[in-house]
Amino acid sequence: VMGLFFSILGIKNKSFTKHTSLLLQFSIVLMGFSMNLGQVISASKTGFVDTAISVILVMSVGFLLTKLLRVESKIGILISAGTAICGGSAIAAVSSVLNPKSYQISFSLVVIFILNAIALVIFPTIGHYFNLSQETFGTWAAIAIHDTSSVVGAGAMYGAKALEIATTVKLIRALWIIPLSIVIALIHQLI
Repeated sequence: VMGLFFSILGIKNKSFTKHTSLLLQFSIVLMGFSMNLGQVISASKTGFVDTAISVILVMSVGFLLTKLLRVESKIGILISAGTAICGGSAIAAVSSVLNPKSYQISFSLVVIFILNAIALVIFPTIGHYFNLSQETFGTWAAIAIHDTSSVVGAGAMYGAKALEIATTVKLIRALWIIPLSIVIALIHQLI
């Protein structure tokens, strides 16, 4: 919202982009330090396979929708990466590989953040409607919601155990930024 406000006022500075990407990456690392290693290992046993399947599935569907809807390929890749892994953080990481234009990054971020806002509001309601356990909701929220802050918010609204599991699985999911960025870089070099 602040970025939109500054843009409307004509206040633009390209050096902010460098700092934003670094700040997002730094925030994820700091959040990881707050995790209990035992909880991370426990959650990773169940969350790893679910996360791997969801990342591969979302990237594949994203690729097909990009072609089908004739979306610019870089925008499609950015939105797919943001949806598959970690919202804005994944977009920032993949942007360094793709070198997209500013409007492509901005558009991708807007799409992801709108979806996050919707998920933050409706996921707890859906979870309560289907009477999901704290553990099930935490895992589902961590895999289905893009941005870490929205996962934490939805988990907190659902319950303490859901928050703990959602945060742990989400941080494990965020680690997929590294292999995904490498794969996208390799594919991008071949094209």
